Amino acid sequence: MQKEVGERTEFDRLFAELAKVSNEGSGDGFFENVMKLLATYCNADFAILGLLDNDDEKYIQTKCVFKQGVAVDNFKYARGGTPCENVLSHDACIYPRDVWAEFPLDKMLKDESIEGYLGYPILDEQQRSIGLIALLFRDRLVDTKKLKLITDVFATRIGAEMRRSKLEQQLTTMAFTDYLTGLPNRTTLLKQTNKYQISAGRKDHDGLLMLFDIDHFGEINRKFGTETGDQTLKIIGERLSHFASESCFVARYGGDEFVIAFPSLNGEMNALVRTHWTALSAVFKRTCIVGNRKINLTCSMGATVFPSQLHESVDIMGAAEHALAKAKQSGRDSYCVFEPAIIDYIERSRSLEQELLNALSQAGELFMVYQPKVDRNHKLWGIPS
Repeated sequence: MQKEVGERTEFDRLFAELAKVSNEGSGDGFFENVMKLLATYCNADFAILGLLDNDDEKYIQTKCVFKQGVAVDNFKYARGGTPCENVLSHDACIYPRDVWAEFPLDKMLKDESIEGYLGYPILDEQQRSIGLIALLFRDRLVDTKKLKLITDVFATRIGAEMRRSKLEQQLTTMAFTDYLTGLPNRTTLLKQTNKYQISAGRKDHDGLLMLFDIDHFGEINRKFGTETGDQTLKIIGERLSHFASESCFVARYGGDEFVIAFPSLNGEMNALVRTHWTALSAVFKRTCIVGNRKINLTCSMGATVFPSQLHESVDIMGAAEHALAKAKQSGRDSYCVFEPAIIDYIERSRSLEQELLNALSQAGELFMVYQPKVDRNHKLWGIPS
């Protein structure tokens, strides 16, 4: 009875410490702290947290490894011929003694003189094995029931944290990725362009941003329906995604607009703009096959060279939008590069519009004037209606 009370108190302390670690943080630090706690309590010579390798599930990629309580470098190893394979295929796996003899092909067991082994699977939200906890001992295991109970609790907590982390990553992806095309969305684009503008200013070089708009895209939705329109956008997005690299950022700006940004370019800018326009407009003009329909497109593009050609009253995207509007006014299927004169024209138009609005709101500012109509003898015969 006294022994049971002592063990219960011991468990309570351990699980209280586990709860404390859980509350202190998340991420890789959480897994390291939990595994260190487990290794220390169980007096394990090795404590390993491993996950199935994303590229080949025949291998395990360790997430954290402790050797005699000290963190060591992670490594990758084949599951075949190790007790870990049984853990992932079945359930908790315990070898109280002579585990090295059971698995003669496992070099680590032999080299480290491992006698006892306890492995426990890590499960995902669908109760599938995605990894494992492995505790290795140079001495034979005595109280296997106790070790299994403790490892079960730790494996459950680690699995819960992995599921939480996965969900958090999914939510983050949703927040910064366009749901339809899978490209970075407007939010990501604006963050990226801010970084580009700051970087370009510091390094004294220019970048190029190109804003593409599909000409008369509304007609596709009207004639064939929004589903066909969405599929067309997905096709264009997939094509443009092949251009994405460290030196080329691709995003969906919204609606039928896409952005291609080059953070750093060398050479004569007008020639570079023409070259990229020729290549990228061809992506839009290539026929899109949606079901049994062939969709043919053209596009318009507004470009801005930053920071050298920016205007103090407009940012990168604003400049590209103004250039795109001018390209559309020119008849579409064409491009325009932003220049400060565009802003001067826009500001004059805005100023005139504001003056008219102010005049309308104040009595006496606007009044009617009639132009009299007279005949050749200068006789008044009417006024305009």
